[in-house]
Amino acid sequence: MKYISLDFEYRSTNQAKLELVCGALEVGDVEGNPGKETITASEPKIFWLHKNKNTQEILKEYLLMIRDTHVLLAFNVDAEGRSLISLGLYPTKFMWVDIQAEWKMLTNHNDSLGYGTQLINGEPVKLYKSTYGGKTPLSLLACTSKLLRPVSSQEYTEKNKMRDLILGTTQFNDIEKGKISNYCVGDIQDLAPLYLAQLKHYYRLLNKTQFRQLHKEQLWRGETVARAALISSIGY
Repeated sequence: MKYISLDFEYRSTNQAKLELVCGALEVGDVEGNPGKETITASEPKIFWLHKNKNTQEILKEYLLMIRDTHVLLAFNVDAEGRSLISLGLYPTKFMWVDIQAEWKMLTNHNDSLGYGTQLINGEPVKLYKSTYGGKTPLSLLACTSKLLRPVSSQEYTEKNKMRDLILGTTQFNDIEKGKISNYCVGDIQDLAPLYLAQLKHYYRLLNKTQFRQLHKEQLWRGETVARAALISSIGY
């Protein structure tokens, strides 16, 4: 499977289009037998988009070029789909795998992933089904900490600081641009490894017939969230 890991940073607005700040993508390929897949990936590409129509157009043309050959990997296709709309693209014309939607699927009625050690407010917390009344944390860092690697409280704090910087600033200096660009790249670098980690869990949970249908169902779920992005931005 040829893929592009994709993430946008933006300032929210009450309009159909978001105020895009930065975009990052990583082009790669998933190969190998079921349950033993590996990834190869290129160096990330960074696009500074804030009030830059020329760079927005370059990214738009690039995404159109790969639309029929690559699957877009994203964590929360609703947000990334709305970002595509802000570039003048229809998210439903692309193929998507929503890592967050797949995380929801894997943790639903699955105690081994839904409970145990989880990342809550930047700290690892042991959750027990018998006493915990909340939902499994569904953030990118929470998913990463459960499936891939430990996440430090500092990483959690820095992520919140960067989000506050993006939302609270109208003009960015060169230092801020560099920090935001690095932050945006950081958000895509775990997406393909998370996809592989999720595939391994599916491989253990599903029978062979179900696993063969998995990719088709993932694309269907991704399209469903992309349609939600379309509805929330511009309707039908």
